[in-house]
Amino acid sequence: MNRPVVLISLESPHSFWRLSSEHERALSAAFPGVEFRRATEEAVPHQLADAHVYFGWRFAPSWLFAAPHLKWIASPAAGTDHLPVAEAHSVGVALTRSYGFHGRPMAEHAMGLVLGFSRGLFTSQRVQRNRALNVIGVRRTPPAASESGITWVHTTAVHQAVSVADVVVNLLPATPDTHRYFDHDLFSACKPRSLFLNLGRAATVDQSALLASLDTGHLRGAALDVFDPKPLRARHPLRLHPRVVLTPKSSVFCRAYMDEAVAFFADNLHRYLSGQPLNGLAEAPATRSPLVGG
Repeated sequence: MNRPVVLISLESPHSFWRLSSEHERALSAAFPGVEFRRATEEAVPHQLADAHVYFGWRFAPSWLFAAPHLKWIASPAAGTDHLPVAEAHSVGVALTRSYGFHGRPMAEHAMGLVLGFSRGLFTSQRVQRNRALNVIGVRRTPPAASESGITWVHTTAVHQAVSVADVVVNLLPATPDTHRYFDHDLFSACKPRSLFLNLGRAATVDQSALLASLDTGHLRGAALDVFDPKPLRARHPLRLHPRVVLTPKSSVFCRAYMDEAVAFFADNLHRYLSGQPLNGLAEAPATRSPLVGG
């Protein structure tokens, strides 16, 4: 029986988002029965013919036609809005995202932005000090019990949650249900003079509504790690706004990122080789895939 072939394409200008030689050696040592191959993004379509597994940042829908043996597409990213979930599902290819290691650097990024505003590093303003902090988490399925000091509420209570929050942090993925979730109505419900941080996806925010809340002074400031279009044009109102801080999708920057991403993939590769269910399986949308004929 031929060895399973894993094709890896994890390129980035940032070292902590690239697969290192150490990572490659560790995978080869952990899976001696697997053949690992590396490819540049440009070379991926030409090297997919023998691949059973693909591990990378990007996968174009058209690449599926060049991959007759492909069974699984794995991504180190938490989101799947940039990946061909429907197309892969239509041809029987599993697609997984990664999770569990993005939260800490994003929390650090959020706190850095909060401190930047509160210490006046961005806007020369200060927030009130010496107050007790209460963290409210909003989820479709809140945990049964509070954890790490977080009070969880259902999404139906989001307007009440933002009405008492000094800082609102958006971590939403991009889905049809979350498109422009933060709209005029939700921004109007925010506590006056609160801060808004978007570390999720740009599509989840109505940027016109955000600008209106900033211009009226209802929001004291906003920090955006994502925005649309990317990059913003030179004279875009968000780029010029005196109370907006833009960062280049850097909230998950972390030197341990690829270590944990490779560990997540390795655990899933064990599952794949032993026939167990994969973690992080992306659900196919209800709409019909463009790859389905007829």
